[in-house]
Amino acid sequence: MVMGMRRQLLSICREYDRPTAAMWAVVSDLDSYADHVEALASTPVLRGSGVGAVRQCVTTSDQRWQETVTAWDDGRSYEIEVDTSTYPVVLRGVFRRFTGVWRVEPVGEDGSRVCMDFIADVRGGCLLWPLVRLAARATRKDLEATLESYGA
Repeated sequence: MVMGMRRQLLSICREYDRPTAAMWAVVSDLDSYADHVEALASTPVLRGSGVGAVRQCVTTSDQRWQETVTAWDDGRSYEIEVDTSTYPVVLRGVFRRFTGVWRVEPVGEDGSRVCMDFIADVRGGCLLWPLVRLAARATRKDLEATLESYGA
């Protein structure tokens, strides 16, 4: 493994008996992300829409960071890159770069699949990676709850 190389940290998907347009409306509502994530109090979009939009994430313990939309394929997917310089201190020390991708794909005639992929560039490279992978496994339950909320 080359140090500094971006690696997929976690990928999680769920299928729904709802059309892709309906699921895209939920998943692509950047302002409402906190409605689906228990640890977040709010996620207001500070400026812009689509590529270049900037969202601020605020945790229930008032920790804050900013994220920028770096790709937007309307109706299908978007990518957000975290401004790790604004991350809480512990996370700032772990991640050099952190990106999330949300995808909505058709399944069958009227169903859809929503996937979230998280990609990280970890400081310390392969030395720190095993600890990050353990933390990602613990986070999986929270992400499953997010996907459950998307379908509600």
